[in-house]
Amino acid sequence: AESLVEVVPVERRASSMRKHLEEVGWPIVDDSQHGGRERPPTLIFDDMPNGPLAKAFRRCARKGCTECEKAQGYFTGKLEKPCIRPGAISLHCTEIALQKLALSFKSPTPAWAEE
Repeated sequence: AESLVEVVPVERRASSMRKHLEEVGWPIVDDSQHGGRERPPTLIFDDMPNGPLAKAFRRCARKGCTECEKAQGYFTGKLEKPCIRPGAISLHCTEIALQKLALSFKSPTPAWAEE
C-alpha cells in the first residue's frame, strides 16, 4: 500500500521525520532502523543484451561518453548490474527547497494520490 503524507521538519536532526512516522505506525518503506522492513538487494533494472532497454541505450549512446560506456557494460555483462543497496529507504518528496542555494523543485502529485 502507498500513502502520501505531508511532513514538515521542525527539528534539525535528519532522522526526526523517520522517527515520528515510526511512532504513529507509518514507517517509511525499507527503513529498518525505524520500523520498516528491509528488502533484499533489488536490481535497479533487469534486461537482456538485446532487450528493449539495452536497445534504447545503444540508440542514444554518445561516442566517448563514459556513462554511456558504463551502461553498455551492464547490458553486456562486463559490469555487475547495480542494485538498490540494503538499508536504502524508499522515500520520495514531491517538493523540496534548498534555501542556502535559493532553489526549489516540485513534482506533480502521482495519479494514485489524486484519488
